[in-house]
Amino acid sequence: MAQFIFCSKMVSNGQSSSFNINMFFWKIFGLWPGREPSKYYKYYSFIYLTFTLVIYLILLILNLLFMPRKIVILIKEGIFFFTEIAVAFKVIMILKKRDRILEVFDYLDCDKFEGKDHVGINIIDKNISKYKTLWKVIAFISNIAFVLQCFVPIILYLIGRKNVELPVSQYYFLSEDLRSDYYLVLALYQNLGIYGHMTYNVNIDTFIAGMIIMTIAQLKVLKHKFSTMELDQAKINFSENISKLNQILRHYESIIEYSNIVQDIISLTMFVQFCMGTCIICVVALLMVCWNC
Repeated sequence: MAQFIFCSKMVSNGQSSSFNINMFFWKIFGLWPGREPSKYYKYYSFIYLTFTLVIYLILLILNLLFMPRKIVILIKEGIFFFTEIAVAFKVIMILKKRDRILEVFDYLDCDKFEGKDHVGINIIDKNISKYKTLWKVIAFISNIAFVLQCFVPIILYLIGRKNVELPVSQYYFLSEDLRSDYYLVLALYQNLGIYGHMTYNVNIDTFIAGMIIMTIAQLKVLKHKFSTMELDQAKINFSENISKLNQILRHYESIIEYSNIVQDIISLTMFVQFCMGTCIICVVALLMVCWNC
């Protein structure tokens, strides 16, 4: 494979370790069996994703079919449904592109992608630090939003408030009495599912951004190599000059191959996400028009 042509040596605890936090949450939420999948993990992944993603989406579709034909309700539930479609494609991306993701990690850990001097190492370290900061900020904001959205209704229900809405979706295909009698069960199920989906968003979106950040870092390192390359004019060192240039060109070729793999991983998911984002913008615009009418 390409990484073995351009990346002959793998560096332990290399740049791919920046994504350890992503893989940790992928593993917990049923997406990442690691390099050597266990059959028990496959069972766990199948059961978890069936109950918290497949059934979750089926219930959302039923909710859309049975909800009252009111524009405000349609817009609210529609926005959430479009968001969930994007989440589903992100999950499919991790499950289906596992081998390609491992190729990305191999590239990041190979000797070609190391910084060869102080400046190169500093460029890579700064980009890794930028990525980790990005993850922390997004994870913090997302968890705060989750607590406010999903636990406040349950608290209101527990202190005796009546007619409290479910945290995520109202499940209009159920009767009001059934929703009231099983409010806690439904609310906890919705919270469990939406927390997993929020975690997918955080750890897959940041992963996509991280792969691009790593590409930018390598281009900066390559630029530094070109700018600092000193060619000896003496004929006796001509072969040494050619060797230096070949090393830089091999690094460039590795970056191109790495970028192609990243594009292969994210292209469909990004297309779907932009499509769903467009749908959400249209729905919000419709809400604004109806609100002003």
